[in-house]
Amino acid sequence: MHDAIPPMPSDRPFPTHMGPLVQALHEERVAAAFADYWIAYRLDFEVEERVAVVGVPYKPLRAVAHGPRGVARPAWIFVSGSAADREFAAKPGYRLRRAGDFSLYLPA
Repeated sequence: MHDAIPPMPSDRPFPTHMGPLVQALHEERVAAAFADYWIAYRLDFEVEERVAVVGVPYKPLRAVAHGPRGVARPAWIFVSGSAADREFAAKPGYRLRRAGDFSLYLPA
């Protein structure tokens, strides 16, 4: 795992309650999302795999060519206020929905 998965999910404390995020994913009918490994790993259990959440490192200068299972523009999930969240906020083509202590970016 050296250089592949950071030992911490974010530079911010990891939220303990994912209920608002799960509800937002359901309300927005999100089928696929990218998130930090630690968010994706836990969220897969919370949503009982009804949403394909793939753990990928967010690299602002390297775009992901396609989403999970062929989804053209998946949602992105970050811990609110984290460095990755602040960087992604400037990305065009997405709208932000706050979900508890998470930021859910949905394709516009």
